[in-house]
Amino acid sequence: SSVLAVDFAPDGGVLAAGSRAGEVAVWDVSGPAEPVSVELAEADFDSWVNTAAFSHDGEWLAAGGSDGDVRIWSTGDWQPVTTLPHPGAVTAVGFAAEDRVLWSAAVDGTARPWPSATVLPAVSRRCSRRRLAPRVGASGHDRRPRRPACGAGHAQR
Repeated sequence: SSVLAVDFAPDGGVLAAGSRAGEVAVWDVSGPAEPVSVELAEADFDSWVNTAAFSHDGEWLAAGGSDGDVRIWSTGDWQPVTTLPHPGAVTAVGFAAEDRVLWSAAVDGTARPWPSATVLPAVSRRCSRRRLAPRVGASGHDRRPRRPACGAGHAQR
């Protein structure tokens, strides 16, 4: 199926893509010769996925579809955290103002600001500037993205 949207995580090691098949696919591309598919929970939309964007800190992935939904996942565990309704097919999503606002736009000409403090779980924002780090498994390189714990050199918010 045709890919309609792509975005890289800020560290360049993870790629997300939205498609006409109604799915968001994510790959760990830190080893570009051997991309590894990342399991993203509830990645299927009921429509085309027109847009995808990572937050500047790499903590969130947002995607928007023709069904009017904006979905957000935590990149810490790749679980969905919320779905935001839009009045029309979503054509763009993007994080602004140091990730304090998620903007979405739709084909009906509306643009909506979604303040992070009201739509994203506060518990997930306890560490700042967290980076994706590969896991090393028994086989040598599992490379599924994960987050280091707070206290591993990361500032508390």
